[in-house]
Amino acid sequence: MKTLTKVLFYIIYTAFIISCSNSTSRNSKFTLEQVASLGLDSTKIIQVKTDSIININLNPFLKQDSLRIGEMIKSIKFLPLETSDKSLIADIESILVTDSHIYIADSYKGGSLLIFDKTGKFMKRIIKGQGPEEILEMKSFAFDSDKQELIMYHSRFLSFYTPDGKFKGKKMLPFNAMDFTVTADGYLFRNSQGPDNRHMGYSEVYQIFITNKDFRFESIGMPYLYSLENNFEGRKYISLLEKDIFLTFKFNDTIFQYVDNNTIKAKYVLNFSDKKIPDRVISELPVMDFFKVVKDNNYYFFMGEYIENNTCNYLRLSNHYIKAHTHIFRNKKSGNMIGGNILVTNQSNFPYTNPPLTSYKSHFVSYFLPEKMDILKEIIKQSELLLEEDKSILQSVENDDNPVLIFYELKDF
Repeated sequence: MKTLTKVLFYIIYTAFIISCSNSTSRNSKFTLEQVASLGLDSTKIIQVKTDSIININLNPFLKQDSLRIGEMIKSIKFLPLETSDKSLIADIESILVTDSHIYIADSYKGGSLLIFDKTGKFMKRIIKGQGPEEILEMKSFAFDSDKQELIMYHSRFLSFYTPDGKFKGKKMLPFNAMDFTVTADGYLFRNSQGPDNRHMGYSEVYQIFITNKDFRFESIGMPYLYSLENNFEGRKYISLLEKDIFLTFKFNDTIFQYVDNNTIKAKYVLNFSDKKIPDRVISELPVMDFFKVVKDNNYYFFMGEYIENNTCNYLRLSNHYIKAHTHIFRNKKSGNMIGGNILVTNQSNFPYTNPPLTSYKSHFVSYFLPEKMDILKEIIKQSELLLEEDKSILQSVENDDNPVLIFYELKDF
């Protein structure tokens, strides 16, 4: 397999070299100089280590069942986000928590990024626009803890900000991507399928690009397993736990961990063979036919939804037949798992919570919308789980306020 991958790369790369000088300036958005800056002639293929894979058996959870997540909560902390005309949050798309700030991407006017401090105080909103400090179309964002920089990826640019949102500058990428994160000495990008990377020759073959800080390529890897025609995408494929980087891919049942610029490790493989969607459905059917088949059959599939904190893994499987997702939590120390397609909270202890969107140290991070706070306040007042400090904080939240973040730890199981 490794040899086949290398042969495939060299065939495609040779074709690229032959065609590049004739067509790059005519058919590409990038100049020959920009293409040369990528250093494609010295790019290596990422090695995938498979010597320590942990098998996760999900077959016991392939049924309609409830997960009483409320009974598994060890500790919980609520953080109301300041509500003002400038800080109103539309639909939350992603959350990033650092030691000093909270970053929330929402759908406000086509996409924006809100910055709060760790107490929930609003600091700044970076909006979509044409100005030098604004974002054209945000695709993702990351935080460089070593350089203490917030980095936004939007429309082929990386824009750099201080942690509290002061603009520092931006750089243009000589390729297109869907997502990215920061590595020790550069960046890891998830390739964007489409014509914008035609100048790179292998844009439809590899999913991961690893570059230095100047976007010069160090390595590429993870060939696409299925046809580009099936553009059904999950929410995110890069997840972080402090400086650990985890990678997932649509319809690939393996969870990978970035090791260095030349190596990733296959860490977990998911086994749900009892009701796994057949490969032919994924690889051969157009998108509309795909949706019909998965709607009419009791198939499960993994779209890469994965989060890890210091003590637990969280992942979810999709099933369009039962019109639900199956949520699974795994204790990393014991290997024990709990799961179900309906999350049931303990209403006598705390309000309903959404599935986790991210993690912070030993916590999963979620949120709830305070639309019924007048009802919830009495439940909160009687809670045996909440600290008096949290009860006092939540009593001040009103129905039309911003979402309330929830930081929770799970008990050992």
